[in-house]
Amino acid sequence: MSYVVDNSISIFFITETWLTDLNNSTTATIKSYGFKIIHKFRSANNHHSKETGGGVAIVYKHSLNLTQVHLKQANMNTFEAVSAKFKAEDGDNVLCGCIYRTGPLAKSFFDELDEYIGSMFLKYTKILICGDINIHLDDSKSSSSASFIQIISSYGLHQLVTGPTHIHGHTIDVIITSHKLVTENNIKALNDVGSLFDNFIPDHYPLKFTIKDELVSATTDTPKTINFRNIKKIDNDQFHDELYNSLSTLSPPSNANLSFSDTIAIYNTQCTGILDNHAPVLVKRIKDRSSAPWFDGEYKTLRTKRRKAEAKWKKSNLPTDKTEYHSLRNMCNSLALEKRKKYRLRLCVDTTA
Repeated sequence: MSYVVDNSISIFFITETWLTDLNNSTTATIKSYGFKIIHKFRSANNHHSKETGGGVAIVYKHSLNLTQVHLKQANMNTFEAVSAKFKAEDGDNVLCGCIYRTGPLAKSFFDELDEYIGSMFLKYTKILICGDINIHLDDSKSSSSASFIQIISSYGLHQLVTGPTHIHGHTIDVIITSHKLVTENNIKALNDVGSLFDNFIPDHYPLKFTIKDELVSATTDTPKTINFRNIKKIDNDQFHDELYNSLSTLSPPSNANLSFSDTIAIYNTQCTGILDNHAPVLVKRIKDRSSAPWFDGEYKTLRTKRRKAEAKWKKSNLPTDKTEYHSLRNMCNSLALEKRKKYRLRLCVDTTA
């Protein structure tokens, strides 16, 4: 979750959640960061139902206002899927789907996939599907790959992922969209997975992508206007000289009967005028991103140090910098866990008081 928060990710899709219910430490951690989760457990009808694992989920910031959608589809025995929608700025609904297929490739998969996408197009035109299909889409000679591309192309959809998405190679994870919802040149396979996870290294690379701003800008974060000064661009010597000369000659009229407050006001006006000359007040619109309720100055400071250490290590690639980054990452995770526990304890106390 630290990577998600640090990179201001609003929505992510997970396959193989391995969750059997929604009341567990994993979902509690997700919610403690200000996110919600829409989950689909492995169905008893799925041909892998007797195996452990499975499960698909869409995790999103509460401000995105996703609503789960139950598509009218007769059968879904060869893959798992969960769907949800959110309203874009233009008023249209964007339908999101997370899919997962594993095991031997059954011919019926393509029929079910066709039915799944077809049920989407009954009501929606803006569609985003992400997931793991375990088909080598990079193999141009594969009939399975050709069948998959043929189905999504028949609906005007595009599969945008290129390059390996698995530690052993091959493109087996997908980002499928209509209406150019995703900025294509911003799709990145995060193959340095060792720096993202603490206790294990997954066999799939997480895929990071950008949904176009005009779709989510009105729903994810509330814009607000702030005033600021660009202090870093002040010429220190010039500012010092002007401030010194101004204050050296500053004196109230000899016949003025000024109170202490009036004198301070004259001083502040003089200083503010000089500051306005060197760093005038600027106005900027920003997105007011809500953070988890347990975030505080101590955690944010440590997280900033961790991010700087990560940037330094990735630039130098030195073992010492890597060790420093991992140390700060572990400290940051431990502090986050401690603060979440204290926050939940306070909630329990407030509830029982």
